[in-house]
Amino acid sequence: MKIRVQTKLFLGFMAVALGTMVLVSLGAHYFISREFRDLLGGENPPQFPWPGGEGGGRPPEDLFLRDIKIYFTLAAMVGGILAGLISFWFAKFWVNPIKKVIETTQKIARGQYKDRIETHSKDEIGDLCRSVNAMASELEAMEKLRKELMSNVAHELATPLTNISGYLEALHDGTIQGEALTQKTIELLKEETDRLAFMVKDVRALSVTENPTLCMIFKSYDAKSLIEGVVMKMKPEYEKKDITLSICVEGTPQLEVDKDKFSQILINLLSNAILHTPSKGKITLAVRVKKEGIEIAVQDNGEGISQQDLPHIFERFYRADKSRSRETGGLGVGLTIARALVEAHGGTIEAESKVGQGSRFTCIFPLRCGGLDLH
Repeated sequence: MKIRVQTKLFLGFMAVALGTMVLVSLGAHYFISREFRDLLGGENPPQFPWPGGEGGGRPPEDLFLRDIKIYFTLAAMVGGILAGLISFWFAKFWVNPIKKVIETTQKIARGQYKDRIETHSKDEIGDLCRSVNAMASELEAMEKLRKELMSNVAHELATPLTNISGYLEALHDGTIQGEALTQKTIELLKEETDRLAFMVKDVRALSVTENPTLCMIFKSYDAKSLIEGVVMKMKPEYEKKDITLSICVEGTPQLEVDKDKFSQILINLLSNAILHTPSKGKITLAVRVKKEGIEIAVQDNGEGISQQDLPHIFERFYRADKSRSRETGGLGVGLTIARALVEAHGGTIEAESKVGQGSRFTCIFPLRCGGLDLH
């Protein structure tokens, strides 16, 4: 059962107040009863006589009132001390986890992400501790990805640069001779420079994820024509692997999107599908109108994504394939950019996959009218 901090503090203060009241009441009941019996001629002598005789010459009523005041004062003092001790314990109980949160966040600020706060509380303090732990885990994962990125970039850049340097040195020294061999070398140089340009483009495209709504120009387009235009650009890539790419559009839906950014979404999704689909495989691009909006799904029958990797595929620099081969290289930002651009259109994107059966990426773009979301 989850009890709010406000409720716990209220109950704590009530416990302190009730404890003090009970102590004072019990003390008062005991001492008043005894003094009252003394006043009526009981066996017990007065407990606090004044100087100058047993009663100091004062009437019994005065002695009775004097003793009652003293007992009440003592009971109030003891109750106050007890209330202070209990309050101090309560304050320490509540402040300790907050101190741990402060210490942990200070360590996080210094770049130390491994510390976690142990908590079993189910109130807001416990939620705060768990939130800090989650933040530390996310930052630790991002730091790991950053280090992997630096390693990947260094590796990916080193290979083509080394090749280019070697080819140019061979041309300069005259090692490579003959028109055919020289032409082949020039083609290899172009491939390596294209590869470098592609990686630089990936890095620059990361800025899109920071502010994807910048310069968004929405216009209405026929969905089928727009998608076919993008697919035509990808034709050399999927034909190179002898992949069959089919388009299925239900009805004549109109998309109100930013053309360039929408095209980038499809290019990233199709590039990812082509990369992970084997030769002679199949890719399907389906479009249909649903209650939520216009659904665009890219499905392949490729290698699929493991359930362990699936929750992370939209994260920056994440690659399910940790190898750095030239065939599966890249910086792992294509899907990150696709998600940022889909969300900039007010849409959503999700992925489903089974290893060995392929993957399906589904985007839903809101129905718009004059730039206004109809939902």
